[in-house]
Amino acid sequence: MVPRWKTITNFGDTMARVSERIHSSGARIVEVLYGAEDSSHNPIEPWARDVDGHGHCIAIEIDGLYSVLYWRRSRSLRIEKDKSKLGVQEYGTSEYDALRDVEDDIRQKEMICAEAARLVNDISTASKVREVNEKLHELLERWKTIQNWNTPKEKELWGKFHESQERVKKARKELQERAERSKREIISEARKLSASEDWKQTGEKFKELLDKWKASGSAGKDKDENLWQEFESARKIFFDRRTQYFADRDEKRERSKNLKFQLLEEAISVVKKFGYVETTPQTVKDTRERLNDIMSRWKAAGSAGKKDDDNFWEQFNKQRQDFNAKAQIFFQQRDEQRKNNAAIKSRICGEAASLASSKDYSSNAERMRELDRQWRSVGSAGEEDSRLWDLFSEAKKKFWDGKRYEAERKHEEWRERTNERIYRKKEQVSNLYKVVERLRERLNRTKDYLRERELINRIGELENKIDQLKREISEMESRL
Repeated sequence: MVPRWKTITNFGDTMARVSERIHSSGARIVEVLYGAEDSSHNPIEPWARDVDGHGHCIAIEIDGLYSVLYWRRSRSLRIEKDKSKLGVQEYGTSEYDALRDVEDDIRQKEMICAEAARLVNDISTASKVREVNEKLHELLERWKTIQNWNTPKEKELWGKFHESQERVKKARKELQERAERSKREIISEARKLSASEDWKQTGEKFKELLDKWKASGSAGKDKDENLWQEFESARKIFFDRRTQYFADRDEKRERSKNLKFQLLEEAISVVKKFGYVETTPQTVKDTRERLNDIMSRWKAAGSAGKKDDDNFWEQFNKQRQDFNAKAQIFFQQRDEQRKNNAAIKSRICGEAASLASSKDYSSNAERMRELDRQWRSVGSAGEEDSRLWDLFSEAKKKFWDGKRYEAERKHEEWRERTNERIYRKKEQVSNLYKVVERLRERLNRTKDYLRERELINRIGELENKIDQLKREISEMESRL
């Protein structure tokens, strides 16, 4: 940490010698000699030669602060806590090298400024601007690593470096303006060509204009985008007109041929997709509607010539036949599966009805649940589904209603038995209270110690019994 003072210090020595001079950097250099003594240790005026034991300090003044570059204590300075530091060097290497760091830092900044000036003298293209700008950024990063003493010379050098930066900005702006002018000229020519009907020659000219555009450089990101939209708009007008011209020139038969080819591809895709997805009545319906729609457009497409019509129709009709064959197999298999499902559901209905009539609800409850799970796992039975479901639902309702009724009846019987037990226990409690009361009367009348202890123990046993009965009664009542 560089020591800094707000004022020039004489270290408490009224005889100190303070001298000032202006450094080549424009900063003020202050040198202080202090603490000189004669042979009798009396203070004397210090001299440059170190024969009087004086201390020596060199500082540089920057913006009102004095930064110490070199400092050696005087031999007369007393440091009570550390006698070994009398007359030792506190800061810096030597009085001769005191300004070396400052001057080295300034020389480095001069070299950076010279390099920056050399770079900006060689700017001719946008790519060169980018290259120089990147190198200036590297120089700026180097500048930041160097100690800033804030001397007038450093401020002057920073101004020169900033001037190089501004020259790069100016060169970039001039190149962008030149690129903008070039691009606007290209746009103007493109707009004139957009109305041409010389399709081949004008197409070649537009290629030349595009090459010129690529070589014109950048006018800035935002302007480049806007200018490109204008240029592209003119190109699009021409090429759209040319495309439309050649499209309209095609014969009606060729258009019909292309359309039928597309319809055939669409039909192939639809049938192929039907083979990939799960076959359901809905997928059959959707595919049939798609093929019917393609068929309608096929009829409206007109003739592509007998040879092409016959060729396309043979391929298209094959797709329709393949689909119809697959759909027919699906519905046959579905009908067979529905018959099997109806047989399974009929068996489930019969077993459910048998369980509902058995009245052995506890033993058969899990089986009834299993029948419910089996029903859900069986697929559709077609038109029989509704009738079979009504039969199964009726059997389930009869079984679970019966089970609920049986459970309610058993619960009511349990409640009656529990209430009877509670009544008997309450009678026991009442009788025990009476016994306890009689024993307390005997206890009050007896004067026999042994008899007294016997009565107290007996009363305690009966009270414990009463508490136990009360807990049992409370537990039984909570379950009601």
